[in-house]
Parts: sequence; structure tokens; C-alpha cells
Amino acid sequence: MGFKVGRVFALDFGGTDADGAIVRVRSATVGTIEEMLNLGDDVKRETEIFVDHLVSWDFEYDEDAYPGMGGQLVPITVEGVSSLEEPLRELLIKEWWKATRGISAPLDHRSKDGRSSQETENEVPLMKMETL
Repeated sequence: MGFKVGRVFALDFGGTDADGAIVRVRSATVGTIEEMLNLGDDVKRETEIFVDHLVSWDFEYDEDAYPGMGGQLVPITVEGVSSLEEPLRELLIKEWWKATRGISAPLDHRSKDGRSSQETENEVPLMKMETL
């Protein structure tokens, strides 16, 4: 049995307007990443690619915003994703993009005074270089 590719993971929306949402997605292939990087402003294609990687979610229509559809799950289709508010659609794609590219933690944890930690600097071993 070999190593299985195509991991599925849950997106983390902590601290956002979608905090508490449960969204599971598949990771993107290198080919998909290349296509996403070359899309430009093609929102429709971006949404199609995202839907191809969307495994499940717990999004329901609100009765006030969608009379007669309240409580129904938003379908995992291009039309379903397109029915979302644009900031939410963008957040979904942004979080999937970060997760699929392996960015798992915020990158903005810099030292408050701008200096490197003395401990970190002393722990880095020096590499001896010599001509072979």
C-alpha cells in the first residue's frame, strides 16, 4: 500500500466573520495552483476551481435573506458558492488557498522591538565551508 495523496482538511475561520463554520476541502495539485496563479480577475473560473475542491460545509440559507429556503443547505455548486455574499466567497477561497499552499499559521509574529532573539541566534550552528 502506497502513500495516499489528495489530503482533505477543515478550514479554520477563527477570528473571522465565518468563525464556527465547518468547511472541508481537498488540497490543490501543482497544476491547480499554477492555474490559480494565472487566472487574473476571472472570478467565475476561480469559483469553479474552488467548488471542485469543496468536500462539505454546513452553510444554510437564512429565511430572512432567502424566503422559502431558510434552513436548507447551500448546495456545493458554482451556483451555491455564487449565491454567497462576495466577502464570504473571497474568505473561503483565501483560507483554502492558504491551507492548500501549506501556510498553517499567521506570519505576522515579529518581535515587538525588531531585534532577533539572542537565544535563536546562538542556537544556529555555523556551517564550515571548504572547497572539495
